[in-house]
Amino acid sequence: LPVHAPGFDSARARLAHAGAAATAIAVAVGFVVRIRPRALARLLPAAALLAAAGAAAVGFSPRERSAPVSERPNVILLSIDTLRADRLGCYGHDGGTTPALDAFAAGGVRFDRAYSPQPWTLTSHMTMLTGLSPSVHGLDRDTRLSHGVTPLALRFQRAGYATAAVVDKVAWLDPKYGFARGFHLYRRLGGQATRKTASAEALLDDLADRPFFLFLHVFDVHSDWGKLPYDADPEDVERFAGWYDGPFDGCEGEVCASKLLQKLVAEGRALPEEEARYVSSLYDAGLRSLDRRLEPFLARLEEDGRLDDTFVFVTSDHGEELFEHGSCLHGAFHDEVMRVPLLVRGPGVRTGASVEPAVGHVDFAPTFAELCGLDAADFQGGSFAPALFEPGFEGDGVALLDAKRDHYFVATADWKLLLTGRNPQLFDLRRDPGETTNLLAGERSEAIEAVFARLSRLSRAAGESGAALRERLGPATRGVTLTEHERRSLEEIGYLGDD
Repeated sequence: LPVHAPGFDSARARLAHAGAAATAIAVAVGFVVRIRPRALARLLPAAALLAAAGAAAVGFSPRERSAPVSERPNVILLSIDTLRADRLGCYGHDGGTTPALDAFAAGGVRFDRAYSPQPWTLTSHMTMLTGLSPSVHGLDRDTRLSHGVTPLALRFQRAGYATAAVVDKVAWLDPKYGFARGFHLYRRLGGQATRKTASAEALLDDLADRPFFLFLHVFDVHSDWGKLPYDADPEDVERFAGWYDGPFDGCEGEVCASKLLQKLVAEGRALPEEEARYVSSLYDAGLRSLDRRLEPFLARLEEDGRLDDTFVFVTSDHGEELFEHGSCLHGAFHDEVMRVPLLVRGPGVRTGASVEPAVGHVDFAPTFAELCGLDAADFQGGSFAPALFEPGFEGDGVALLDAKRDHYFVATADWKLLLTGRNPQLFDLRRDPGETTNLLAGERSEAIEAVFARLSRLSRAAGESGAALRERLGPATRGVTLTEHERRSLEEIGYLGDD
């Protein structure tokens, strides 16, 4: 059986452990205590029954095995939390931060305009895993996924795939929000990426003879809970941030690291220029450390021939603002936060190619469905699978940034419209990639008015169709509560504040 230890995070997982333990105890007692064969014969069937129930709870049963993996592709979705696209070498950054990810990108397709729907781990990941924008799936800190929604993992499972997730222990990815639905195994691990990739590699070994979907999530680049705002290996701190010799140590009084950044956001303050540049350098240092930790895992995928039958998608839930617009962390809708990397390799995927039209997290699930022949009903996004194999992909070229219920910001390869109440903002991303000039702030040309009208219509249409889909699928269920430990942990990394 391709069974891997399921952890202890759910009743199903505990039942699996109980089944295995019961069988082991029965056999051990038979040998150590020397139960008579007839008595042992009566004990073993009961233990075997419990063991079978445990195996079924995990979901890996011999009867569930389906076609060989060569007949259907596998999918690995690797999400690197808080990773800005523009800090990777393959996206033009010349700092030497990501040699392993750059090498991975060179062997596949890079999407130049991939967008997160919201700057939040909870909602953006659920969009990846449902094909629904946040205002449609409805997740918030106190709600769980509606049972009317069919998550991506459940679609894979129903198609005969083994489904597994190895994610960080951050509270926003807790199963109580609905993330574990459809996964045979949903494992949460703290620590650095190497611990999670080791667990993922063991799973890949177990699943050698069955098609699978693996969701892998690492947290190394996220702002830190120590003293400095971003953590990195000492050699990388020296290389990227060793130039700084000022007094800033990551603290203001007793407030340090992520808590300090969160305080700056709450008070509308920015660090002085040199200290802000130092914090940005620490982010680069942390990214270099993360890239080194991922390198063995990415290399093994290639060395083991996994890329011959496995599509690997590398992305992020959101980026990070490092004072470009006077703030930090990830609450803004500017490109340093909303534009994420998207790198894809796999069977038949073009090599060294780039895709210009905008795509979003909401398009991931429809793409997986097309690649693997899954049920594709009730998706809000559209597939970009053709872009992996042939040039000239256009799609609809629009990414929806979900500001609030039925209210979408719109991004294309050329434009971004932020509909912020009475002060909408329109940016020309070609001429003004830093989003410094709001083209709606002064006198508007006919051309700008036409762009504004077109993007506004797209926003309204998305809101109307999203509302209809949400009504059909049902609202998210209220009643989720954070434990005191979860609240403290989230506060340590810059969430919640004093609310």
